[in-house]
Amino acid sequence: MEITLDLAKKQRPLKNLPINMKITGWISPYLIYLFSILSIHPNLITLTWIVLAFIGFYFIALGNYTNMVVGILIYHFALLLDSSDGGVARILGKTNAGGEFLDRFFSTINRSLILLVIGFGLFRVRQDTLFLYLGIFSAIFLNLENLIKLKGYEALINSNRFDIIKKKIKKNRKTRHNIKFYIYEAFRPGNHFTLSFFAIIFSLADLYLYIFSVLIFFQTIYVFTKEFFILKHTKQNLLSKQKF
Repeated sequence: MEITLDLAKKQRPLKNLPINMKITGWISPYLIYLFSILSIHPNLITLTWIVLAFIGFYFIALGNYTNMVVGILIYHFALLLDSSDGGVARILGKTNAGGEFLDRFFSTINRSLILLVIGFGLFRVRQDTLFLYLGIFSAIFLNLENLIKLKGYEALINSNRFDIIKKKIKKNRKTRHNIKFYIYEAFRPGNHFTLSFFAIIFSLADLYLYIFSVLIFFQTIYVFTKEFFILKHTKQNLLSKQKF
């Protein structure tokens, strides 16, 4: 198969990306093309962006404005690499579940870590432990929200309700570009050019952390309640359930 720029662009169509990801979406095909013709292994790209993300976190944790801006820019360069590894894997025929696992695991961890380092950085500069606590609190509840969703899927798997899982996935794909999605996307820490980025650039990281810590608390309660009541009224398909 001939590797072309058009082929690279097809790996990450702009029309399928949310507005905040279109900037990296314009650039990533060129990286996909370059990495593909150089036959760089996609797992190496993944490991590189993971290391760069942690370097960015280090600078953010230093706390002063200049370091935080440098840190968030390094982190967004890491996100740019993150947006290219999957396309490279598809072109080179090196897709596997292990690479998908690495990508999703560290993407989830990084969203929590960016809250933690913002809180730590503000604590170092302001000498106010409240920011440290807010960073820890926000990171814990963000992970808890994700855990609730994963356990919801686990409950459906154990109940042999793969039909509902398919419906949920289909519904999530359909709602990726509505207003509710973009509001949620704007507050997601660590994503491409969301409020966490602009809060640091415009020196509003403290306000962002205040607001996010409140929102993630109520969001976690909402997600738990929603998952529980949906599952409560979902019958288990035990008759067709296989034993392993």
